Amino acid sequence: MRIKVKEYYEKLTKGVENLLQGQLGDFLRFQAKFRRYSFTNILLIYMQKPDATRVAGIRTWNSLGRRIKKGEKGIAIFAPMIRKVKEDEKEAGVIEISEDDLNKPEKSERLFGFRAVYVFDVSQTEGDPLPEAPGFGDTIVLSGNPDKLYNRLLSVSPVSVSFKSKDEIGRCLGYYSRKENCIVLADGLSPVDGTITLLHELAHFCAVKSEEHTISRTDRPKAEVIAEGAAYIAACYFGLDSSAASFGYIAEWGKDIQKILAWGNAVQNTAGKLIDLIETKTEVEKAA
Repeated sequence: MRIKVKEYYEKLTKGVENLLQGQLGDFLRFQAKFRRYSFTNILLIYMQKPDATRVAGIRTWNSLGRRIKKGEKGIAIFAPMIRKVKEDEKEAGVIEISEDDLNKPEKSERLFGFRAVYVFDVSQTEGDPLPEAPGFGDTIVLSGNPDKLYNRLLSVSPVSVSFKSKDEIGRCLGYYSRKENCIVLADGLSPVDGTITLLHELAHFCAVKSEEHTISRTDRPKAEVIAEGAAYIAACYFGLDSSAASFGYIAEWGKDIQKILAWGNAVQNTAGKLIDLIETKTEVEKAA
């Protein structure tokens, strides 16, 4: 049975409305489990199966020696559609081509839309056991020692981190300066506050570098939502709860559904960069 993309887009906008009505915390914690997916697809997965932990298509599960349990209902998400076009047809738009054309060198790929496909959570499958991926958060943060994550952040930060008294930096606990290419933190922060603040400022760095937001005054609400959302997702990924400091930013999301969808993708992309930054360092140490 074909899935109607328009129908699921309408469900998507309804899901955003639900986030604004108090589900943001649960969703951001859920989002930390699916950092390789787009914000749109994570929201669709959350709406249909909020207890999901690991999803994939039927072919992927079959390749891992697992099969879908009888009677299980798939989770609908959006998948990109790619077609190849000839060089002289690029400006005219995407056209249909035959399978014989796919490997010709004069062809190039182009995204021309999306289609809805089904994926399934691991709980909907049975078969061969799956290996557990090692988790940095399980071994460091959840052991009751969050300052180890803080020290890790200091060691992997691509910009210098310095410290000033709270009187010098004002009401904030820290800031990122693009002009000076540095992060400044307040002296005397607890390990938890220091970690959360450093994640937030590193998120600003990542978002500015990847042009997810600017540092202009008019872009400030968007910038703060992206940085705080990304920091919260990364904190959750590594087992640290920063909800007390993060959820106040929900007011900045406003009521513009299209804006929320756009900002949500920026949050997800920035969170992925933060997590990759920390995990890359972890893998280097493991290999040493």
